[in-house]
This record gives sequence, structure tokens and C-alpha cells, in this order.
Amino acid sequence: MIDEKKYEGRTLGHWSVTSIRDGSIPWNTADEELCADAPLLLEEVKRLREAIERAIGYTSEMDVLTVLCRALGQKIQGVD
Repeated sequence: MIDEKKYEGRTLGHWSVTSIRDGSIPWNTADEELCADAPLLLEEVKRLREAIERAIGYTSEMDVLTVLCRALGQKIQGVD
């Protein structure tokens, strides 16, 4: 599970390495955390995308919910 709180206060909007280097956009700790975690965030996106693709193969809404819950490592009352 990714702790999203460490990204609070990040610089919003479009920015690039160039804009950080030339000082046109301020850089803070939350931005550093976000950049450092980019590989983890990409893996999470891939994991969620795979879970959704597997769930789409099911016909029952409960089956989709079950697959998503298992893939996300979460439990919902009434779902195995």
C-alpha cells in the first residue's frame, strides 16, 4: 500500500526537470518523494490494470468485486 500522505504539498501542475533546474518551479520534499516513488507508482498502476482486466472477464458483478478485492488485498463483508 502506498502512503499518499507523503505527497501532500507537492507542486501541482505541469513541471519538468528543466523547470526545476532553472528555478522557475520550486522544489520541495513532497516532490522528491513523488519522484523517488515513481517506479513503485508505475508498478501499482500495472497491478491494478491487470486486476481490472481479469475482473472484466467475469459476468457476475459479485465475481468482479471478488476478483478486485483479492487483487487489491482488501476484504469486503460478504465477499470471500
